[in-house]
Amino acid sequence: MLTINTKIVNVSAKSLKIKETPTAKLTAYFERPNDYDGEFGFDWYRNYFSTKLADPTKQEALKNEYTPTIINDEDYYVPWLALKKDKTATLNLKRLKKKLVN
Repeated sequence: MLTINTKIVNVSAKSLKIKETPTAKLTAYFERPNDYDGEFGFDWYRNYFSTKLADPTKQEALKNEYTPTIINDEDYYVPWLALKKDKTATLNLKRLKKKLVN
């Protein structure tokens, strides 16, 4: 709770209380639709890659292929999408990670 106290000359003191509402930081993760038939290219870093690749050097090399960046203070590996000219693609929203911040 934020409280602001004011005093204006020749006017009584006033207090204003503001309730802070937490905001959310969202991170979206996408995947191909269930009926995907190769009509566009889509690739993403799967978490199981880390368990399948025993060599840490190969793990890091693969992560770097996915343009690593930081979103909401966490590692995020940008998926790849390839479309032919004038074509569209529909992706599934696999999960939406929500992080509340004050």
